[in-house]
Amino acid sequence: MPLAGFGHRLGARVIDYVLLTILVSLLTFGILLFLFVAYPEMEETSRAFDGVLGLLFLFGWGVAAFLYDWFFVAAASRTPGKMMTGLKVVSVTGAPPAQGQSALRSAAFGLPHSLPCLGHVLVFVACLFVLGDENSQALHDKMSRTVVVVTR
Repeated sequence: MPLAGFGHRLGARVIDYVLLTILVSLLTFGILLFLFVAYPEMEETSRAFDGVLGLLFLFGWGVAAFLYDWFFVAAASRTPGKMMTGLKVVSVTGAPPAQGQSALRSAAFGLPHSLPCLGHVLVFVACLFVLGDENSQALHDKMSRTVVVVTR
């Protein structure tokens, strides 16, 4: 199967970021709605609650990105963005990625997002490896011994 280039992979990631943003927003809204329905006497939140929510907002994106990517790559070898753009993650041997490969790949890609601003820059730079690599591998692909291929 042909290897996916940077532009193709970027398109899939943009779709995944949009979907992940929607999922995280719905989850956050659902939690807040539940709290205000379950505790109607609560007229305002505490400083501790606001602090925890702020920390989740700042540092939780990396965990969400990791879980999103790991779930889909482990289950189907592709995220929804990759499904829509005809891409698939495979081991360098051509087999579906093993559970450990999926976890390592997703952790190397997703968890750096937990560092506000700097994490996104690190992930972008790691993804730029695709441009100069003969196997079109990003840093997280190299670490997990996977490649992204075009399926259609």
